[in-house]
Amino acid sequence: MQDGVKTIGNGAFLCCDSLVQMELSDALTKVGEFAFAYCESLASVRFSGDKVTALPDRVFYGCHSLSQLRLPGKITSVGKRAFSGCRKLESLYFGEPLNSLGAYAFENCAKLTSLTVTAEVIPTGLVYGCSELSWFSVSDGTVRIEKDAFGSSGVTK
Repeated sequence: MQDGVKTIGNGAFLCCDSLVQMELSDALTKVGEFAFAYCESLASVRFSGDKVTALPDRVFYGCHSLSQLRLPGKITSVGKRAFSGCRKLESLYFGEPLNSLGAYAFENCAKLTSLTVTAEVIPTGLVYGCSELSWFSVSDGTVRIEKDAFGSSGVTK
């Protein structure tokens, strides 16, 4: 993506089946809902800068091929179903504590094996259907784990 692009609007790349990889501009500050949803061939996304602080609802929803994702270190908010259906995504790390974490954010991420999240609330269905997820770290700051947060997952630790 060209330098200087500051915003990717809602649904900007929705259903772009031919899109395989994306390197996002250092200037990027905001990504809209459904921005990359249903990009079924999208395998790799790299955020070059660190100005994006929120991943909105369903931003990578249904990106079945997404396996490599380099996130900016300043993410503090992940929306509902942001990564739902990213079946090849194996691991994610958030450098900052999350102020907001949406329900079903990682639903049906079948290859997800580990996830580290620092959040006050672990929401409903967070890792629902993540059958290979065996390890999940709950931080000292977590005060509530909601219904079915780990439902139908492989969590053993």
